[in-house]
Amino acid sequence: MKKALIHETSDARELSMLLMAWALAVAGRFFSEVASTKRPFGSVAAHRVKRLGAIAVLASIAPSLVVWAVIEVLLATMGYAGSLSIYPDFQPWLCVMGFFLLVFVRILEYGAILQQQDDELL
Repeated sequence: MKKALIHETSDARELSMLLMAWALAVAGRFFSEVASTKRPFGSVAAHRVKRLGAIAVLASIAPSLVVWAVIEVLLATMGYAGSLSIYPDFQPWLCVMGFFLLVFVRILEYGAILQQQDDELL
C-alpha cells in the first residue's frame, strides 16, 4: 500500500506540474499578444487571464483531490470503513492567486469596454 500511495502522490505532483506548464503557456500567449498589439485591454486578453485563474485554482485543488480519492479507494479495498480527513498537496497560495486573477479579469473586461468606446469616438 505504501508503494502505491507514493506512486499516486507522484502522479498528483505530475498533474500539478502539467497544469502549471499549461498556465505558463497561457500566460506567455497573453504577454506576447499584449506586447505585439500594445493593448492590454481586450476580450481575448480578459479571456486568457480568466483561463489562467481557473487553471491556478484547478492546480491547487486537483492534485489533493486525486490523492485523497486514491487513498480512500485503497483504504476501502483493505476493508477500512472510516473517512480520511487529510488533504495532501493542497496549495492555498495558488488558490488565492487564481481567485485574484478571476477578480482581476473584471478590471480587464471593464477596460475593454472603455477601450472600445474610445475607439468608437475616434
